[in-house]
Amino acid sequence: SLLFTASRLDYEGERDHSDADFRNYNGRLRLPLSPRSSLTVIANYGDQPVADNPGALTLAELRANRDSAPAINLSTRAGKDVTQFQGGGTLRRQFSAGGEAAATVFYFTRDLKNPTTFAYIDLERRAYGARLTVTRPVPLGSLPHRLTAGLDYQRQRDDRINFANIAGSPDPSDVRLDQLEHVTELGPFVQSAVELSPQTTVTAGLRYDRVSFRAEDRLVTGTNPDDSGERVMDAVSGSLGVAVTPSDRVTVYANVGTSFETPTTTELTNRPTGAGGFNPDLEPQKATNYEVGVRGNLDGRLGYSVALFQADVRDALISFEVQDPTFPGRRFFRNAGSSRHRGVELGADVEVVPGLSALVSWNYSDFVYTDYQVVTSTQTFVLDGRSLPGIPKH
Repeated sequence: SLLFTASRLDYEGERDHSDADFRNYNGRLRLPLSPRSSLTVIANYGDQPVADNPGALTLAELRANRDSAPAINLSTRAGKDVTQFQGGGTLRRQFSAGGEAAATVFYFTRDLKNPTTFAYIDLERRAYGARLTVTRPVPLGSLPHRLTAGLDYQRQRDDRINFANIAGSPDPSDVRLDQLEHVTELGPFVQSAVELSPQTTVTAGLRYDRVSFRAEDRLVTGTNPDDSGERVMDAVSGSLGVAVTPSDRVTVYANVGTSFETPTTTELTNRPTGAGGFNPDLEPQKATNYEVGVRGNLDGRLGYSVALFQADVRDALISFEVQDPTFPGRRFFRNAGSSRHRGVELGADVEVVPGLSALVSWNYSDFVYTDYQVVTSTQTFVLDGRSLPGIPKH
């Protein structure tokens, strides 16, 4: 089977300096190699030559002209020019006694030219990785049981240079940051699925992640110290779920699990001090997640799903600005204390007539800070009970 798609989105934004042009191409090929094995190859190429950044307005600027852009965004021609390619392949083999083995490899490139209000960022990113999984039936007495074990390996290389921004062009005589960054991730995992009865399945999983960030500072002078260094972040994550299928037309389920999300290299390199290397104070985000739901169909024509979820998040990664003319409009990152994310997701798929379906979905989100204070030189802001910004309620 073969699939190819091409798309382009080219628009003039409502505000000044907010035009964009996105081109995207996707391909997918699946080849049967034998009755029990197959090869799937995917590729994606994206080109974004224009992505103007109109920046944020103060309340006074918004009231004066809500379609305007700050003068500094216009003079620095803030925006992006980025090309990206990613591709990968999966080889899958089914066993005669049940179960399967799969091996996946991928490769990724990203070239970014990013004039901002504070610097001109030139980034070349290269990444690659592999995943190996094996699933086998391993009966537990008389109970059917499937055991899956696997390993993820990923490596990323960022070649990052920040120049002074002169009207949207880099100034080679004024280098602000020059460093090589490496990220290496290793993640073994195991999952167990036991059928307690033909209608009830319990699934449990365990995963360990170790992520190493290493920076090589290439901008070292008598007044600019060597900020090279390494940070390692790791965590054990677990999950437990149960699914009950009282009939072929309905499934009720409940899940609980923990998650672990490291900062990106971009978030780690943006330091309010202006130094190179990685931010030593930025920690990974962790959460405990709960979900219950039901999905099914009525008369084979109406499919439906209902899900309620909550995530208790600790050390959430959020952005902020420093009121410093040295870094106009620059976003830095820090950890919030804790927050609670609650929501409901509804979906339906109805066959209007044979060959024609209608789909509808609705989400409600109630995301609030539960323990978060911001301390400045003059006062303390208590944000407990405040909604997280940028997330629509409906």
